[in-house]
Amino acid sequence: MSYLGNLPVFDHRTSEWSIFYGKLTQFLRINNVTKEEIKSGILLTRLTDETYRLVRNLAYPKTVESLTYNELVQILNSHFKPKQCSFVDKANFFGATRSPGESLGDAIKRTSKLLRIR
Repeated sequence: MSYLGNLPVFDHRTSEWSIFYGKLTQFLRINNVTKEEIKSGILLTRLTDETYRLVRNLAYPKTVESLTYNELVQILNSHFKPKQCSFVDKANFFGATRSPGESLGDAIKRTSKLLRIR
């Protein structure tokens, strides 16, 4: 089967997952790929050996071949999601001050949002 467009190979060491995932989504959309096994096959064949090895290790004890497309994407999304540094959160909280003219209630609401765990 011939596909429209060109989907690059994803290498987690040199590429950004969110950009590749956007391109993958568009590639699947313009080619009207709806079957889950074809989607997962396209995704897995567009990974470098190192990235495939990473996915295989993240999926353990399950095999990569047994996972659905959505499960593969979920594994990759959770692994490549930027982690928030707790030091930054603490610095933002302890550095928060009440702005001139800001009501006490508004200041409490704003600072309570800084306490929420991400």
